[in-house]
Amino acid sequence: MIKLSRLLLFCSCLLLALQLQAQETAADPNAEERQKIWDAGGADFELSQVPEQWLEESKVVLSDLYLYNFIVPEAEPVYSYEMVRRRVKLLDKAAVEEYSELHFPQDALVGIRVEKQDGEVTYVEADSAIPYAEEVVTSADERLELGYFKYAIANLAEGDVLDFFYRNKLTYNNEYFQISEPVTQLMACDLPVVKQKIRFELPEQACLNFGSYNGAAEIQEVEDCPNKRCFEQVDTMRAVYEEDLWDYPYRSEPLVKFQAFRYASDFALDLSFLFLDAKQIPKSSISKKEISTYFDELVEPDYSMRQVVKDIVDYVERQHTEVKSPGQKASLAYYYFRHKFLFDEAAFGEELTDEGISDATFVSIMKLALQRLNVPHECIIAMPVSSGVLEELLLHQELVYLIEVPDSDFKYLFNFDAYTNAGDLYYTMEGADAYRVFGEGLHDLELPISEAEDNVTEEFKMLTLDEDLKTVHMIRRIEHKGHNRQNDWPVVLYAEDYHREYTKQPKKKRKSRKKRKREQAYQAMLDQQAEEMSRERDLYMKDETMAEMQGTVENYKPIKILSHGRSHQSPVLAYVQEFDIVDYIQKAGNNYLIDIGKTIGSQVEILEEGKTRSKDIRMPYARTFRSEVKLKIPEGYSVEGLESLNTSVANSAGLFTGTAVLEKGYLKINTEKKYLKAFLPKEDWPLILDFLEAAYNFTQQKVVLKPN
Repeated sequence: MIKLSRLLLFCSCLLLALQLQAQETAADPNAEERQKIWDAGGADFELSQVPEQWLEESKVVLSDLYLYNFIVPEAEPVYSYEMVRRRVKLLDKAAVEEYSELHFPQDALVGIRVEKQDGEVTYVEADSAIPYAEEVVTSADERLELGYFKYAIANLAEGDVLDFFYRNKLTYNNEYFQISEPVTQLMACDLPVVKQKIRFELPEQACLNFGSYNGAAEIQEVEDCPNKRCFEQVDTMRAVYEEDLWDYPYRSEPLVKFQAFRYASDFALDLSFLFLDAKQIPKSSISKKEISTYFDELVEPDYSMRQVVKDIVDYVERQHTEVKSPGQKASLAYYYFRHKFLFDEAAFGEELTDEGISDATFVSIMKLALQRLNVPHECIIAMPVSSGVLEELLLHQELVYLIEVPDSDFKYLFNFDAYTNAGDLYYTMEGADAYRVFGEGLHDLELPISEAEDNVTEEFKMLTLDEDLKTVHMIRRIEHKGHNRQNDWPVVLYAEDYHREYTKQPKKKRKSRKKRKREQAYQAMLDQQAEEMSRERDLYMKDETMAEMQGTVENYKPIKILSHGRSHQSPVLAYVQEFDIVDYIQKAGNNYLIDIGKTIGSQVEILEEGKTRSKDIRMPYARTFRSEVKLKIPEGYSVEGLESLNTSVANSAGLFTGTAVLEKGYLKINTEKKYLKAFLPKEDWPLILDFLEAAYNFTQQKVVLKPN
């Protein structure tokens, strides 16, 4: 009887436990999966002590884990998981406030727990998440809502350890071959990290490309991975990443690059033409032969793109029958291709993305068009200098493709945006290692480097003072050429400025009243859009001008565009601004002080902590800035204080010069600043400081306006 009672009691307890587990699973169907992730953390996720050198930090990452794997179910398609787990200690109120709310993608599996200093552990319930959407503008006409979950972390306090993870499931359309996203990851981030680990769990028929650069630790194979091959890269005691002026971090900071692949059969692997090797896992280098094979398979336009090729060729051959020069044919083809890309999106179908068309698509179309136009050309394969050198190539996404046209006045054709001209090289490609494709192989090449006189900004400013000597009225003409156009181009120009560049004027013919009304309504809509865009542009330009001129701008008039600069035959972007500045003049007794130095525009200021440097200097490109300022001197006044405006500093890195003279009732000031080289060793930093400080000091100078 006693045994029976015990048996009944045991069965009752078991039934109750099963009921509780069923309730928990119903409330949170992922509870068991979350627990597995918590349990798999190991000793790394038991750390709680902060190293002494970081005790004054706001927060410190005790452990980071980045996990990548492929899952191969028996009856389902292959999928993969990408998981990030972080254990961070909060050391002050700012950190507590920052981490009191966490956001994660809506489809991610999330786990959050808080460990108090007395050892108490609390978990944030999964059903406490609040869904919300963040609107992202992907183009001028399209907006995308991204779904997120927001978690409130209650009762956080200084000294708490916050441990959380999120895991994304990735599915693939191709059942024969699965490719993870390429990753380039700096070891340092925006807070100090005691230990971080990147881990890969790979099933059979998987490949991994992985490279360590600039002193990052190498990857190692580990044994605690049944039925899989596992690899880990471990990094420890990594201080906060500190951004330096004029630096390419991928060239100077420890980092890793990687991409994982899984193939259904050896046949699928053979057809991939990617940089893979099933016998070398992980793979850390790429041969010329692999690049050549991949390029040959990549650069071949499909049927839909051949119609684009036909349109380009027809335009050149039928509308420009007088053109015989190969270079002229190439430029006509290029600019028409650019126009079609901007205003005939439907022609590109799936090849057109939010980023435009790929380099491969551009080269495929342009190459075939030039072949049909009998224009001699070669293809170029390169890697941006901002990413590294070709011998460090690991991911096929790192490559850039362009076309060389030897018999032309521009030489290179590059994938375009709305503004790129024939002959333009992106500044990140200057001096890049490259391969020219001809014959049976690839031939070494170095892309050219522009000089300071190739990238020039010239400004001409006319200044007059109002009768009360309180306001400066400025008319400012700005001319950019070379790379210096890039910052202003997207702001100053918009599609309405050039969408009619290939529109033919139709022959006049009688139209019905109904058709005329439709056309008038459509034109009115375009005019309204242009007016709205013009207003937005001028509001933005006013703010930018205030920052540049370091003064309060009023009465800002719409800019006047003098030249678009969207052709290599007319490469200057030029426009005029007109406005008032109300805080350049200060009264001092009977005299007036004028902030004349500010009229040349803001200059780089190097603070004391930036005057020592441990990294080489990698500027975007060599460049020149010239400014001419003419201030009309009011009648009955004279100007003093010109001595401080006459200055000159010049060395092998660059220069800054300033001159000021009185000329026919005007104060005339000319300045010039040049960065002579894009790359300099860190030992030359003092040379750069010399002319930067001279330029900044110039902006602090004033002149005195005295009554006669």
